[in-house]
Amino acid sequence: MAAVNIKDPLVKGIVKSRKDGLKWAEIAEANSMTVGKAIFLHECATVEESDLIDPEASAATLQKAIVRMRDKHSMSWGQISARLGRGAIGEIKARSIYFGNGGEIDNVLRGGRRAGEKAEPVKEKAAKAPAKKAPAKKAPANVSEMTADELVKAMVNKFVHTTDGDKLKAVMVAESNGMFEITDADGDEWGLEQGDIAKITAR
Repeated sequence: MAAVNIKDPLVKGIVKSRKDGLKWAEIAEANSMTVGKAIFLHECATVEESDLIDPEASAATLQKAIVRMRDKHSMSWGQISARLGRGAIGEIKARSIYFGNGGEIDNVLRGGRRAGEKAEPVKEKAAKAPAKKAPAKKAPANVSEMTADELVKAMVNKFVHTTDGDKLKAVMVAESNGMFEITDADGDEWGLEQGDIAKITAR
């Protein structure tokens, strides 16, 4: 995959538009691309030089870097690709390296069990846990028990209902340090924590 040319007029225009305060949806429409593509190009153009990783680095260096970015910093695959030589290593290849080299977030299944491990016998107390009454305005169990990566995937192109009563159609979702950055169908941007999300629906 070719690296993004940050001197390309298209890329420079996206960066300028964002600095001028345009919404992602407006930028994407003006450049005939998806919101996700616009965000990715912006990420490639604005990533700090000190955060870039040489895509020609040794396999061991790339492995450690990708696992660190994904597990320690909870970066999206687009953010990771942007740091790998400004997109020189695409998301698919980055995921392949991650899954094969000790990644934690994506390799741990719900309930804390790793791929390949046998499930422990279900304890009686654990089976009764769902019967507990949830505190007011807290996210339902199916949302609150999701990992960050599961929640990001679940929200894309779905309706997100907040505990404050808002409802938005999530078009682009990214997670960083426990905060979910959501761009809705109107191009508006939301910053939500997991506890702010009441439920996710198809309509």
